[in-house]
Amino acid sequence: MTEQTPATAQQATRQVTEREARQVAEAAREQSWTQPSFGKQLYLGDFQLDLIHPLPAGQQLLAQVLLRAVNGCLAGTTAARAA
Repeated sequence: MTEQTPATAQQATRQVTEREARQVAEAAREQSWTQPSFGKQLYLGDFQLDLIHPLPAGQQLLAQVLLRAVNGCLAGTTAARAA
């Protein structure tokens, strides 16, 4: 077990303000994207299957969940267009 010095104990119980939390979150945010994003492209209406297919071996469950989610999204947009 690690002993806490008075300084680290004080830091552990210190209240963090909303502003400080936002600053930390913004500093941790990824600044640039090196790979295309399937979610972003799907949101923008550009379905790019090659970003998620073929999946690596052993990812069948993930594929099923993804397909259900995509089908649900597409069914919702199709129903909205028909209305």
